[in-house]
Amino acid sequence: MLGLMVVNNSCQKNDMPLYLPGDMIHGSLHACRNGDDWVASGRAGRYPANKKLLGIVGYTYSEEGMPRESFHISGIPLKKKVFEINGNMESLYNLDAPFAFFTTSADDGDVAEDIYYLRKHPKSCVEITHLDTLTNKVEGEFEVYLEVEAPKRGEQNADKLCFKRGRFSVDIIE
Repeated sequence: MLGLMVVNNSCQKNDMPLYLPGDMIHGSLHACRNGDDWVASGRAGRYPANKKLLGIVGYTYSEEGMPRESFHISGIPLKKKVFEINGNMESLYNLDAPFAFFTTSADDGDVAEDIYYLRKHPKSCVEITHLDTLTNKVEGEFEVYLEVEAPKRGEQNADKLCFKRGRFSVDIIE
């Protein structure tokens, strides 16, 4: 039974497309996503309504420079600590727990495709390992498990996304 659970919750390699990270002037995110090395340009920002909370975002682009993916971990307290990611999109309005989501887009980036929400099992988390509010730099690690909202629109997209061994080093843009 335990063996089946490990296989079922593991990060299965699939054919989810890999895109380019684009300009990484404000930092980057790196992870093993569904068994592939995934890299995105990144940045962070404080919440306008609560400057003690942080959101981290990563973007990827097509070869022509069109937006393809956007990965968000938000509602993170500005503290060096490990935080469980257990919120959902309602957390965007309540700011009650860190949450994560992922979106894909098509065409020239203005056509919404799929959105992925948090999976409850296994647990997702983010850790702030370095925080410098004088230079506005933040670094950390993450592990996030997401599942596509049905019905899936992009045939090329995976049903589930596993971000393992994730790390980020980004500027906090005010």
